[in-house]
Amino acid sequence: MFPVDCISHAAMSLVKRLCQQSDKPFVPLRGAGLAPFCAALKKGAITARGV
Repeated sequence: MFPVDCISHAAMSLVKRLCQQSDKPFVPLRGAGLAPFCAALKKGAITARGV
């Protein structure tokens, strides 16, 4: 997870490529606040339970 408003486009591309290479999820967040972080966690928890 990383906030897209805090890094450059090149850095985001690098993170995406590294995630793909290591078979890890790529989770960009809309912002650096708590709300986007909690929303991403909630979305991941719902997906993990199969709901």
